[in-house]
Amino acid sequence: MGAPHGHVSRVNHGRDDELLIGLPANPTAVRTARAVVEDACRQWAVAPTPVEIVTLIVSEFATNVVRHVGGAFRLLVRHERAVIRVEVEDQLSCPPPRALEPDVAAERGRGLLMVERLAHSWGCEPTPDGKRMWALVVA
Repeated sequence: MGAPHGHVSRVNHGRDDELLIGLPANPTAVRTARAVVEDACRQWAVAPTPVEIVTLIVSEFATNVVRHVGGAFRLLVRHERAVIRVEVEDQLSCPPPRALEPDVAAERGRGLLMVERLAHSWGCEPTPDGKRMWALVVA
């Protein structure tokens, strides 16, 4: 499946499968990211529950870029044995985002808390051009 608004490439390194896509930070990018990740996970024969977790995390990371950063972002999803690594890189170099308990009445602010609870581990690291949000999901 191709992405209508980005460049998609898949690389197979023998034991590792990888999806790499660059997307503009617009509202359709989140839907596109979810669709290509779901497609890749199915091709890798990942069980349904990890696929749901990975697509939720991709959706959260991509939504944060669209809402708070703009520009473009790079999505990398790699299936390595029993783990799926999700990475989203953007151009905003800022303090790493943190998962906070949101105000009960708040309509937003639960995304990274969800990532923290669903991922095996997750984090943020600086890159030469901004930052990289990453998460590991047990497949």
